[in-house]
Amino acid sequence: MSKGKESTQWPSFQKESVRSQRTLSPLEEQFIFAAEFGDIPTVQKILEENPTFNVDFCDILGRTPLHLAIENDHLEVVELLIDRNSVAKIREALLLAISSGHEQIAGSILRHRRYCERRKENKRFGNTDYFFTKASEDSQFSSDITPLILASERNQAEIVQLLLLQGETIVKPHHYYCGCQECCNKLEFDQLRLSKSRLDAYRGLASSIYISLSSTDPILTAFDLAQELLEVSRVEKYFKFG
Repeated sequence: MSKGKESTQWPSFQKESVRSQRTLSPLEEQFIFAAEFGDIPTVQKILEENPTFNVDFCDILGRTPLHLAIENDHLEVVELLIDRNSVAKIREALLLAISSGHEQIAGSILRHRRYCERRKENKRFGNTDYFFTKASEDSQFSSDITPLILASERNQAEIVQLLLLQGETIVKPHHYYCGCQECCNKLEFDQLRLSKSRLDAYRGLASSIYISLSSTDPILTAFDLAQELLEVSRVEKYFKFG
């Protein structure tokens, strides 16, 4: 299966959207600088002295303090910011941590109270399929990518195991000619996204780490999946890797 980041991240030119050119205030500049370089005392001081301070702001490149802290592997800063970030930003932060290879940060987010509460709420209301969700214009990831798919592609054993223990799974795509209502709705909504989501799901399912940790018979699972992918490649061009 493909190993590159192109399977889960939009090309960079697609992220060059028109962003607000609002100039950051001196306090925001100080805060985002502290988050980027792991200046914990400054981050703590600003948060304590400004209870209503909005930490979700972006710099001119569309980067938030949380994203900069994750990219630079500042675990303590991330833990401080998660409590103050909007819930919608936490999933993006988790994907970024996994993509950046910062497993300790990803694990911390997965165990965080706010992430666990949001996950339980989504499951209770059946909001577990992000196919129809429109990704943020600044997001690096397509909306169908789940933390488990991404961690499996990156072969991050600790994160995959933690997600499996939390009850997460990679749902195997329906047959290519499936005519169920769900598949028909997705095909009508966006045929290209449907093909990409199927491809991403199979990339995760074919991960050696995912097979090893999720299957009672990894060898048989690998052979069955290889046969299934061979059959799919005959009817779906996106699965022909040469």
